[in-house]
Amino acid sequence: MYLTSNNPEECYGCGACYNACSKQAISFHVSDDTYRYPVIDSNKCVDCGECGRVCPSQNVSFNHPKICVSAVAKDLGDWERSSSGGAFKVIALSYLRRSILMNKKFYLCACAWDCSFKVKHKIEQVNDASQIDKYCKSKYVQSDTGTVFREIRTLLSDDENNVLFVGTPCQVAGLKLFLHGRRIENLFCVDLVCKGAPSQIIFDKYKVELEETYGQPLKAYTFKNKKRLDNGTIYNRSAKIDFVDNSSRIVTRFTDDYVNIFYTMSYHFRPSCYSCQFHSPLRVGDITIGDAWNIAKIYPDLNPIKGVSLILFNTNQSESVLADIRRDMDTFDCDYSFMIEGNNALKVSDGNPIPKDILHHFFLGIMDEKKYFSQCVKEYSESIIMYKSKK
Repeated sequence: MYLTSNNPEECYGCGACYNACSKQAISFHVSDDTYRYPVIDSNKCVDCGECGRVCPSQNVSFNHPKICVSAVAKDLGDWERSSSGGAFKVIALSYLRRSILMNKKFYLCACAWDCSFKVKHKIEQVNDASQIDKYCKSKYVQSDTGTVFREIRTLLSDDENNVLFVGTPCQVAGLKLFLHGRRIENLFCVDLVCKGAPSQIIFDKYKVELEETYGQPLKAYTFKNKKRLDNGTIYNRSAKIDFVDNSSRIVTRFTDDYVNIFYTMSYHFRPSCYSCQFHSPLRVGDITIGDAWNIAKIYPDLNPIKGVSLILFNTNQSESVLADIRRDMDTFDCDYSFMIEGNNALKVSDGNPIPKDILHHFFLGIMDEKKYFSQCVKEYSESIIMYKSKK
């Protein structure tokens, strides 16, 4: 556990320890790698051990997926608003409808941009399908869970509330450990197929340069854009940038530094992302969702670069959603072991191949107010190319 070892590979930044500390002895500080890590105030700590018990670097139990399907939403609008095939929207709608039939309140906890373009987990009581849309789409920034674990615990104390939590596997594991690992009937968890995410500070640096370059404040930012490019194709490894003057840009990894470093130079994630036990075929959520990158080899008419969901049903409870998935999405049965081959985030991680001095130089540039984001990326890219050429 990071709080005793100070080893950054043992901290996922999930916030479970922060939420669990009844003495408010834990806070977060930003390290020189731009990521947030917990720190203990020894004057408040009573050595109860709760922070260790809830840490997902230990004590985690996994599920082996029972059913594997690929799917595309039948509703074109839901598909376009989604990152992949629209699985998240359909799953959330399933639990909204179920809650209405049970005469229960439905709460969704997932990440969204706030007004200053910080990515945070939020809890919202959902009464209408349109409320779900703001939580669709990937946000390639590590989200801040804040105090949502505590808020979920309070909601779950009332049997009249249903809660759907959506997050990275480490966040799902942290929440479950925070709730003492109990199976709670009114909680359902969806974990994302995750290879890691840049820090908020890296995105903030990028945003400053974007607004300076185009002379306009940012209005909206959409990763995995599905609007057509100038050549008429759909390429969901692109992003749509909207400014307050209603102008917009669609960028790809070939034209934008941030999109580029996420897809082609993703060596700058948290250290724990490269020794991550959740880079695994085994899962922690009731359902896992991600991209079905390998699907075209089985179903040639499907194009994963346009957006096709991979959906894994990992628990007995998750199978109750399958009927809704098959009703609202075109589904394609597939073998899980074959789909793993097309998705590195479902394989055991083999570590970060880039030396720490290259990463440290990149992070120092990000923290330097005088350096532009594009300059940091240029130096970072050149260092990686030079290092690989010598190997």
